[in-house]
Amino acid sequence: MARISAAQKNRELTQRNRYPDLTLGVSPSQVGSRITTWGVMLEMNIPLQQESRRSQEREPPAKLPTLGKGQRPHALAAAGYDTTGRPRAVSAAPAASAVAQATTLVTSMNELSAAVAAALPGQVVELAPGSYALQQTLTTGHAGLASQPIVVRAAKPGSVEIVVTAVQAVVVNQPYWVFENLNWRGACLQHDECDHALHVVGQARGTVILNNRISDFNAPLKINGQDGAWPDDGLLQFSTLTNSAPRRTWAISLSLIPAARHMSIHSPTAPRRKKARIAPGWAGCC
Repeated sequence: MARISAAQKNRELTQRNRYPDLTLGVSPSQVGSRITTWGVMLEMNIPLQQESRRSQEREPPAKLPTLGKGQRPHALAAAGYDTTGRPRAVSAAPAASAVAQATTLVTSMNELSAAVAAALPGQVVELAPGSYALQQTLTTGHAGLASQPIVVRAAKPGSVEIVVTAVQAVVVNQPYWVFENLNWRGACLQHDECDHALHVVGQARGTVILNNRISDFNAPLKINGQDGAWPDDGLLQFSTLTNSAPRRTWAISLSLIPAARHMSIHSPTAPRRKKARIAPGWAGCC
């Protein structure tokens, strides 16, 4: 809250720099115990450096350079798993062609909730283009397999927005679930009421979060253990985490709350994959 208040005061000071400043000073001249004369000073500060002021006031450009990171405008190749069950990073290139899979097309939040609860290994839950109002937390119902993960996706990035007014949108507590090409937006009236888009917990090994955009949550992703189980070997790649305004909350904005192991950090500009074992830690980039 202190940083929010400081930013607001700085904004107000910058706006005041549009106008001249007038300073009037009055000072006495004293000889012995007597005031003999008075001095009056008038100072005017005229803001001639307008370009400097404009640069301070100017909004950031609508589209900042992505540097090859963040959500891609096209669908990517499916993230596969190696022989140990760890997800492989994908390239930024568009997917060559769709792989035939058992697909359940959903067109409403009720259908999505039922599909997430009922999906079995190898199934794809695909959201039809549109906006979905999520008011109650969804929980994964069944485990996927490394050879047959369960996928929740939009066919095209940006075509689906899930508008969340719950403390957390999805609790992932089963292994080998993949979330692709989805836009998640917190829309709670009180910022404290929109904590996490995805809460990856306990048995949720091998969770993949690929090509998503997650905005306006206190901590977009939370990853932690439960009952002695840890959601290790996850992948976060080509996803954008952002907030449209400062968060009025005690939580830390734009953070991952991690507690798992064996998470690879990927950069599309790097020639090789770098592995980071964080104790504990679950993180990703690009």
